[in-house]
Amino acid sequence: MPAFRDRGADPFGVMVSTVLSQRTRDEVTERVAGRLLAVYPTASALATAPRDRVVGLIREVGLAESKANGLQATAGILAKDYCGKLPRVESELIQLPLIGRKTAKAILVFGYGIPAIPTDIHIHRVANRLGVVTTKSAEETSLALEKVVPKKYWHLLNPALVQHGQNICTALNPKCAGCPIRNHCSRIGVQQHMYSGTIRKSGWL
Repeated sequence: MPAFRDRGADPFGVMVSTVLSQRTRDEVTERVAGRLLAVYPTASALATAPRDRVVGLIREVGLAESKANGLQATAGILAKDYCGKLPRVESELIQLPLIGRKTAKAILVFGYGIPAIPTDIHIHRVANRLGVVTTKSAEETSLALEKVVPKKYWHLLNPALVQHGQNICTALNPKCAGCPIRNHCSRIGVQQHMYSGTIRKSGWL
């Protein structure tokens, strides 16, 4: 993800980008996050910014008003209680406004280089189609992946699987024919059984 590569050394930038990305296209997130951080690059600066100014800068993203409120509330807590820095512990991060487990893990892995698996709907879909996990939510997928994937690979999963899910293993009309890992996919296995007329109740997803 270019945005996280460019701001990987800045946990605050990672937090802002991840919060803004919810219900927003990547290209819009990148543009808006860059614009906001250019004006308010630190927690203290964002915390004391005029609310209308912040909303105006991020209006392109979904739920702009709510995100502006949450970002400024988080920035205020960071400035007051953490010397403007984001905590390095997930349990502390998720206590901050608008920071759930996905955002917390993104801050850890992209901002601090701490192993974590930030999991969104793309990773959830790809991991289940591959048959690596059998889960019902992204949060369940994150916990399941942590059990089956060696920790040294955790930092690679988000960039690789998100892009795979966005470009190849899409929710609708996935490009299975051109998929480089199709031979490992349980979904392809189901299709092959169906085409051969031999599919039965076999527990395939």
